[in-house]
Amino acid sequence: MANQRINSVLIDREENRQQQVNRTIVDSGIDITGFFGFFILNGSQIQEKQKDFNCVYLATGGFKGTTLEKPYSTFIGTGQTIITTPVIIKGTASVTFSNVTFFQDHNKPSYLVRVEEGAKVSFDNCTFVRRSLIELRKAGGKPATNNSFVELAASAAADMVTVTNCKFIERSNSGATEIFRRETAGNGTVYLTSSMNLTSIIYGPAATLVGGNI
Repeated sequence: MANQRINSVLIDREENRQQQVNRTIVDSGIDITGFFGFFILNGSQIQEKQKDFNCVYLATGGFKGTTLEKPYSTFIGTGQTIITTPVIIKGTASVTFSNVTFFQDHNKPSYLVRVEEGAKVSFDNCTFVRRSLIELRKAGGKPATNNSFVELAASAAADMVTVTNCKFIERSNSGATEIFRRETAGNGTVYLTSSMNLTSIIYGPAATLVGGNI
């Protein structure tokens, strides 16, 4: 039986796909006691398979964003899990992201995450990164207007987003005018605690620096 050593971990070349997934979970330090969710390997699109209470573990690597619409979904990354296309949260969705990086690898739309009417989302220990305008132009297009990291679309004021232990990073001038942008002035609320703004822009009027429940 041929073996291969990678990063000081001995890997069996005859290891099947399910064994690889199980080993990846263990190596990532995820507590699988009482595990009832499912695991997605990189290169895939994040998804909700069940009608509610989805618990999804994301491997290290890149993932495609999607539209999330189901209640009580949780997405847990390894700390090196990167979502490279926008995530839209809508309807009655209530979503939690933990240990995930949202990275702008696209020209449009203008946000990394969009939260629509009635939806709620919590981010814990996540990182948000926007590319510079020069990088976006080199990627092949004119960046969108009204750029932000998280966009709130609500017709009435609502507690929509909770952010804890997160980082916001701007790679030079990204063209963003604020981190949290209300689509409609005066609507939508973000509860922000224990986070770092590593950009040259403001959090935005949608953010309030007090704790709260989602």
